[in-house]
Amino acid sequence: MVSVYFYTLFYFEERRFKKYIKLKKFIETDKKSVFYLRKEIFMFKEATIQGKISGPVMIVSVTQKQTRTSKPYLILKLRDDQKKEVDAKLWNMSVEEFPFDKNTVIIGEFSVGEYNGQKDFTLDMYREALESEYRMEDFINAAPYSPQKMYEYILQIADQTVLDDDYLAIIHNIYEKYKEQIFIWSAAKAVHHNIRSGFLYHTFRMVQSGIALGKVYGQALNHSLLLTGIILHDVGKLKELYTDPTGNADYTPEGSLLGHLLIGCEMIDEACNKLDLQNDENKDKILLLKHLLASHHGKQEYGAITVPQLPEAIMLNRIDMIDAEMYQCEHALEDQSNGTFTDRIFGLNNTRLYKPL
Repeated sequence: MVSVYFYTLFYFEERRFKKYIKLKKFIETDKKSVFYLRKEIFMFKEATIQGKISGPVMIVSVTQKQTRTSKPYLILKLRDDQKKEVDAKLWNMSVEEFPFDKNTVIIGEFSVGEYNGQKDFTLDMYREALESEYRMEDFINAAPYSPQKMYEYILQIADQTVLDDDYLAIIHNIYEKYKEQIFIWSAAKAVHHNIRSGFLYHTFRMVQSGIALGKVYGQALNHSLLLTGIILHDVGKLKELYTDPTGNADYTPEGSLLGHLLIGCEMIDEACNKLDLQNDENKDKILLLKHLLASHHGKQEYGAITVPQLPEAIMLNRIDMIDAEMYQCEHALEDQSNGTFTDRIFGLNNTRLYKPL
């Protein structure tokens, strides 16, 4: 072992100003593990094939795999301070040996290769980042609007549009009971709206779409049923998922075993019991509402309990799909250069989107 004393110069570009931070650190290590962080701003999107990049990244998830020769390696989902996420391989490492948990910010050096026409990242060296080397808020993906304002908007629209008093009571019961979670919860572990307050953001935009499309197809739709279905369609995710304060989500045992469609129907029953709505007079309307939740994935091969069999259920499925897919388009194209194609997008049938000049 040798003592290595080195200076690392970070260049941070912030919205309103630029500054240099000189960081002096003493490390006990061997020669092979010494690396120096480069002066350029670290961003995954700027990585070039056959190049190297380095800088602070947050660990989003850690998954262990095996090579063909049964040697362990890790797939690390990492997020840089521009909120760009990639998967990086860490060879010859098991989960038990890896010293860091998710949401830890590390300083990493990466090699950039190519696999199946896409950039392929390998984590070569790493250490835990010092608090002076990053700002945690730079790594947190969050909805672009205030959770409080989105929450208030949804309930305001419900009060104005849902004319059925029982449906309205169910909305308020669930949204008030789970308000603390609703403000933070992601809408998914991956693919779409997998950000802090993503549940609210997804529902917020779907409500707007439902109002607009309701004006076009008004004669075919029960507006109270449709808007209630939109507002409540994903409430099962409040139990299906656990979302940490940074917005990263993972499945609960209940979520893995039952799924949010069934859990959502159970939450409707719980609200109805609380509100004394479980009676013959309300049986049919509650059944229709639960059908919207049970069928909103559209096809059973996509996880639907049953297929949509009401105009409102068909509309809910289409609005849900539109918002999920448009979110992926927006997210993929946000930092894409004009005149280029994105990487393949899993949630869009591995389509590569083109950003016009």
